[in-house]
Amino acid sequence: MVTGPIDTSIKRSLKYLLAVGMIGYGLIYPLALKSRISAISVLNRWIPSPPLFLWPFFVTSGILELGLFHFNEAEVAELLIGLALALMTLYQKNQFALNNPTRSTGITDNHLAKKYIILATTICFLASATTFGLYSMPRLQAKMDKRIAKGVKKFASRYKRHDRCDIALDLYKTLLVTGPNRPSLLRNIAECYKKTGWLTDAKQALRRALKIDLREGKRIPNRVPVALSLARTYDKFGDKEKRNQSLRKALSNALAKVKRDPDNPNHAYWLGYVYSEMGNRIKAVESFARAHRLKPTSKKYRKAYLKALNRM
Repeated sequence: MVTGPIDTSIKRSLKYLLAVGMIGYGLIYPLALKSRISAISVLNRWIPSPPLFLWPFFVTSGILELGLFHFNEAEVAELLIGLALALMTLYQKNQFALNNPTRSTGITDNHLAKKYIILATTICFLASATTFGLYSMPRLQAKMDKRIAKGVKKFASRYKRHDRCDIALDLYKTLLVTGPNRPSLLRNIAECYKKTGWLTDAKQALRRALKIDLREGKRIPNRVPVALSLARTYDKFGDKEKRNQSLRKALSNALAKVKRDPDNPNHAYWLGYVYSEMGNRIKAVESFARAHRLKPTSKKYRKAYLKALNRM
């Protein structure tokens, strides 16, 4: 919530604090209580201690929170912590009933189990009903589909990065069904084909991407993203001369747009992308920073600026 989806020194510090906190709370704190140190015992009045048998949940979550495996393992950490806290709650309630028989409500273990099964089933039903209800609305359906597609693309890129191109290909092809005219998808598919040794399929995907780029270039000759896309496609073909020619065209168009409308943050944003593609990191940061200053409420411009800054 503080840093957003960008890797910063603050976010890294919070990540380590979270990991230390999980391990400290789930393992060190219960062990310290067993030593019967008075200060720790007083602290236990304010901060309930988890039972020691739950330490694997907390320690594993702490390790996963560090992101050492670079595969979205923080999501697993959240699941483990949620489960640990749920078990801790049930354990504490049971202990209270055992230690206070006069105040016990007479709830048996079977009754308690049924109660939580009904609660869990109700929550799942309401969550499903809400999801399907929202998805039935055309406007929200489009937003949800876009969000799902973004997630699929993210996971595909991760599988590709970890050389699991077989899975990445399936995910990219799923996206291609809804976006058949997206050169970026075709370039990723070509890269996966190339890594798996299917060179003919890789060339076919690149030719298809090039055809779309050239067609869009004729239709909208002054559009910066189109020229950038064409440069990236030529780069995959290994044609450096045409890549640089497309980049020069993209730069010329981007500079012309900024000159014509200097207060438009989107023009500065795309100029930053051109400089980034050309390897000019200093000017890329300057352009992204300008876009961010012109519209500080935009997450897109802030993300691009911080990402470029981290690459310096």
